[in-house]
Amino acid sequence: MRTSQKVVFDRTRDILALLGGLSTKAIVTLVACIGLGIVGIYFATTINSDLPLSESGSLALIIGVTFTLIIGVGLMALIFFSSRNGFDVPPDVQSTDRSKKSGPATPGDSG
Repeated sequence: MRTSQKVVFDRTRDILALLGGLSTKAIVTLVACIGLGIVGIYFATTINSDLPLSESGSLALIIGVTFTLIIGVGLMALIFFSSRNGFDVPPDVQSTDRSKKSGPATPGDSG
């Protein structure tokens, strides 16, 4: 196995270990919010509505909202985990001899 593949597998294993410890309360809360959203959309489009949606329109709206929530939560989770793993830390730029010379660089300096 090449070194780059080993690094990818190691990172994947680490991320899956982090996801394995994800709180059950967070998952239950997310599922409850999605469920309440679906019920709310159904009632908003069927009961006492001036312009009711057809069944296919309601289904499309429910699917769209559900997938939008899933994508939003997934992207936020990626941001959270990348921040936790240090991927958002700016690189350490080490100065070279050229940047240590006295005085600011002027246009026309070629070395």
